[in-house]
Amino acid sequence: MKYLALTALLLSSNTAVASIWVDATNLHLRHHIQRLSDANIIKSPVTTYPLMWDAINEDINQVKLDNLPKELRNSYMQVMHYYKKSKANKFANQLKLSAANNPKRLHGFGDSYREKAKLTLSRETVGDFWAFKVSSQLRHAPEGGQEFTFDDSYAAIIYENWILKVGAPPQWWGPGWGSSLLMTNNARPLPALSLTRSNNEAFDTPLLSWIGRWSFTAQMAKLESNRTVPDALLWSTRATIRPFDSLEIGANWSIQWGGQGQSNSLSNFWNALSSSPQCANGAAECDSALHTKYGNQLAGIDLRWHNTILDVPFAFYAQTVGEDAVNYRPVDKAYVYGLDSSAFFNGTRLYLEYTDTQVGCAGGSSTALNCYYEHGTYKTGYRYHKRSIGSTFDNDAKAWSLGAIGETDEHHQWHAKLTIAKLNSDNVDRSPLPEIGNQVSEVFEELKQIEFEYKMPIKKGLLTLGVQGEYSTFLTQDNQTEFTVYSSWDLRY
Repeated sequence: MKYLALTALLLSSNTAVASIWVDATNLHLRHHIQRLSDANIIKSPVTTYPLMWDAINEDINQVKLDNLPKELRNSYMQVMHYYKKSKANKFANQLKLSAANNPKRLHGFGDSYREKAKLTLSRETVGDFWAFKVSSQLRHAPEGGQEFTFDDSYAAIIYENWILKVGAPPQWWGPGWGSSLLMTNNARPLPALSLTRSNNEAFDTPLLSWIGRWSFTAQMAKLESNRTVPDALLWSTRATIRPFDSLEIGANWSIQWGGQGQSNSLSNFWNALSSSPQCANGAAECDSALHTKYGNQLAGIDLRWHNTILDVPFAFYAQTVGEDAVNYRPVDKAYVYGLDSSAFFNGTRLYLEYTDTQVGCAGGSSTALNCYYEHGTYKTGYRYHKRSIGSTFDNDAKAWSLGAIGETDEHHQWHAKLTIAKLNSDNVDRSPLPEIGNQVSEVFEELKQIEFEYKMPIKKGLLTLGVQGEYSTFLTQDNQTEFTVYSSWDLRY
């Protein structure tokens, strides 16, 4: 009866989906995809979002519901619901309203709001070899000052197994649920030209077939004008492999380069790609001890490994991203570690995650901070519209997150999260200028934050209700307590 009720609910849903990918805004859909991946039903890498439907459709279309373990049938039906909608609809419209008494401070995967108020109108259309979306937002008191934006708009051409796209869809690279280090939804989406592999099938050649199914995406993004180096460019690329059913490995690389006052030539870009050295003091020649790389470079790897203990599924994941490579190896590294399991009531996922961006400037045992996500030339750092492009905690932070993702018997969705963090641990900001340096906390702060979010269908849309409380202690100012209530209504038709 439970699955008949779910089937009726999904069939009666007015959710319209027309997309060539799973975007980085649907936390619960990602949770269900990950459950199927951990059960080795989906055999493609699934830690890069947007995640192409073409990468997982073969696996999910081969499944027979009656042969699935009962605990996985809900996840399978949820994923198939969105997949079939995406294939059946050639276009979809969206109207979304969100409101809160405070702006969102910390962002995890799929968070529902950013500013105190926002109206979103969009239309997405999909053809046989192309897709596009026009999405507009009207924001109240936004970070970065732009009240009217076109985030999440794009145009894409599909040719054989590749998707060429220009636009700004939200992205998330890595296995973390609460944070990731190189590319997340913490900042507004980056406008970029990108090339992405659509179907993640393995190589046929014996030399490379051992890596299993693999994904690849590369993009060139343009950053905003209100920076110390206006209109800087950001090259980013990610590849993932799945050499075993239980293991997924990813590699990431970003290079901030060009912009006003800097060389935008292809030769300069090639020098950055090839890791050619340059003198940190600006001289034409210098001692090798003063060598640095062109641009602001970050690179790293991540992995997710899943297994079972006494038939209880669990997974361990880790990520490291560093700066300032020496002999092609990043030395100033931040870390994310996590454990998760979806073996609880109704497939509820629990995750425990640790993030450490307290990075010494010269690696090793250095105690000099204010370096991670920073750069001597690109002084605005690895940020976009006053938000880190990577970790939501910005630099010099250590944070624990304990979260739960689940559904009720009525298939209403919920997410609860507790975060305990030490922010800006050295109590010093990079610069007194507001657009430079740590954007989460200008001083040392011990933060305790708890959040609960509930989603349910209502009035042909999806209603989200959330509450958040946080308590902060400081070294030189009074302690603070803040409560936030937020809601959104998302209609897709």
